[in-house]
Amino acid sequence: MPIIDLNQNQRDAVEYFSRKPLLIQAGPGSGKTRVIIERVKYLIQERKIDPETFLVVTFSNKATTELRERLMDSENGLDTETVNKIHISTIHSFCYDLISNQGLSY
Repeated sequence: MPIIDLNQNQRDAVEYFSRKPLLIQAGPGSGKTRVIIERVKYLIQERKIDPETFLVVTFSNKATTELRERLMDSENGLDTETVNKIHISTIHSFCYDLISNQGLSY
């Protein structure tokens, strides 16, 4: 799958594969969302990683909707079933679910 319209740093981030975590830090309008979308697609399509193992956390409900749409909306997009397996949520929703389902019991 060719990764077009990305600069070298963005391509490096998309194709990064290591046990060490990857931090993508850049200013507004620099393509962070595009890199995340291309990275998720790359890891699922090329590296054959199970989409159910992904957690994509955003700050707003609008961003979660946009991510889902953009993962499906391209020539090499993912199908709806695959995107629905990816856990995409806001940081608040994720933390609430974590505390609700995994919270401490006394």
